[in-house]
Amino acid sequence: MSEYNVMFTMYIIVLLVSICLVVIPQYVLNGIAYMKLAKRRNMPNHWLAWVPFANSYLIGAVADNINGQYQKPTNRRVLLLVLSIISVVTTTISSIFSVNIIFDLLYNIQWIEQGMYTPDLSSFGWMIILMSVLMIIGVTASIWGTVLQFMSYYTVFKEYAPDNSGLFIAVSLVAYLLLSMTFLPGIFILIIQKNTPQFILLNTRSAYHYGPYGQPQQPYQGGQQPPYGNPPYPPQPPYQQQPPQNQNQNNDNNPYQQ
Repeated sequence: MSEYNVMFTMYIIVLLVSICLVVIPQYVLNGIAYMKLAKRRNMPNHWLAWVPFANSYLIGAVADNINGQYQKPTNRRVLLLVLSIISVVTTTISSIFSVNIIFDLLYNIQWIEQGMYTPDLSSFGWMIILMSVLMIIGVTASIWGTVLQFMSYYTVFKEYAPDNSGLFIAVSLVAYLLLSMTFLPGIFILIIQKNTPQFILLNTRSAYHYGPYGQPQQPYQGGQQPPYGNPPYPPQPPYQQQPPQNQNQNNDNNPYQQ
């Protein structure tokens, strides 16, 4: 086995070890977090957290569900699913082309050095052009998908931990951009998913006549208990009793009284 073949074999081994030690544990952790969050929100098909491509759909569906409660309809689930499929498919195809080119050059490197073999650049040319186009499409889809995914994370953080949502999203972004770590959002979701959502807390304050978040409680003005989520009815006027009539006048008008 030549030196170049050994280098190629070591590259494959390192790639497989990285997948086993980094990619798979991160995938499992995020799958657990997405599934628990979807189950707690009583969303159907929470098992999608374990399906490739569909896990992106699920976290987008959770964000759409939260935004829908506040009358802010979004469609992140479909966008994340489409962008995830485009990114993975284009990256896979371009990787196959690049591995094919690299393997061919490494396998024949000793004959190339001796001048006994010349690579067919015409066949490599269309591969390189197609590979470049696919990489551009895949990188663009990956960037947009990552932006939408972190927007969905922030929606979840803001709903379950509004005081720490900025810190959670900032730490997650730094870890992803510098170290390619994607498991921190899953850890934060596992920590905060047992908290009471803000939508329930706001409706509870409204039902008990609490003011907006951070404002003092409003005094009760009387009236009937309002329906759930509606403002209180206006206070009713006190019951007006009729003034008592003069007893002497009643006696004078009574013909049977002696």
